[in-house]
Amino acid sequence: RKTIEKIRAEIKELRSEIDQLKKEKPGLAKSSWPMFRRNPEHTGQEPLPGLKLVEFPNPDFLADESQLDDPSLILQGKQLFQTKICYTCHQTDPAVPVPAGLALKAPKYIGDFWGKETLVHKGFAGPMEKVVFGPGYFYESVKNPMLRVAKDALAPMPPPPPVTDEEIMALMAYVRSLNNK
Repeated sequence: RKTIEKIRAEIKELRSEIDQLKKEKPGLAKSSWPMFRRNPEHTGQEPLPGLKLVEFPNPDFLADESQLDDPSLILQGKQLFQTKICYTCHQTDPAVPVPAGLALKAPKYIGDFWGKETLVHKGFAGPMEKVVFGPGYFYESVKNPMLRVAKDALAPMPPPPPVTDEEIMALMAYVRSLNNK
């Protein structure tokens, strides 16, 4: 077995080699393929140039987002989250890991996510887009999960068991209720 010191020395050596390659071939680190660029959220780099915000209208069944505050709707959504097997990939509690979701890098419904801009691929491994995680994007993701795939996800969300607009509204209410918990 390698000791931690040996591993650290190997990492340091590899970093030196990478730095040398970057000096010799400066264009090497500037991939034109967005999927190979570093995530600006984690590296402090500027966002990918030219990304415009893709806007989604609210679904027809949602006149106002405050409808999603109904406690009975949230409870119905929580039950659907279990019965429609959403819980197998989407983590909702930081203390309870979701192995399938971790392996697939599925979006987690933890922290401050609702109403925030997020990066997605148009189609699987397609060009990057910026969207707001809100009612319109959520609705599209459930109805047609192959249209946009969460950045860093290893696979698109499989189509869920059949869901009605009423069920999507309840799921939406539940997921929205998890924001900042």
